[in-house]
Amino acid sequence: MSKLTMLAAFGAGYVLGAKAGRDRYEEILAAAGKVRSNPQVQRATEQVTETVKEQAPVVADKVKETAAQAAGKVQETASQAADTVQEKADEVRSDSSGSSDSPTPNFNAQPPAGPPPAS
Repeated sequence: MSKLTMLAAFGAGYVLGAKAGRDRYEEILAAAGKVRSNPQVQRATEQVTETVKEQAPVVADKVKETAAQAAGKVQETASQAADTVQEKADEVRSDSSGSSDSPTPNFNAQPPAGPPPAS
């Protein structure tokens, strides 16, 4: 197949496909217009719009309330965590300064030289 023949076939396919796609698009658009102009659909749309207008402030208040509760809970949990960390730090400080019986661990120490223990 020569390049010219292949290009012509591609062009024809593109044009026919585009026309078929456009025709289908026009059909869908016409069907949507019929649905939109149906009086029952228009009444339902108006009812939904009114319900949304009425409920939007209620939903907004509920969201604000829930967000405030969540923020308070997060703040409380963070405060408790900070208190726990402070208590643990105080315990470590008092353990390391008050008792000479237990040596302070040296985490930088090298393991003893020699062969590894037998498994």
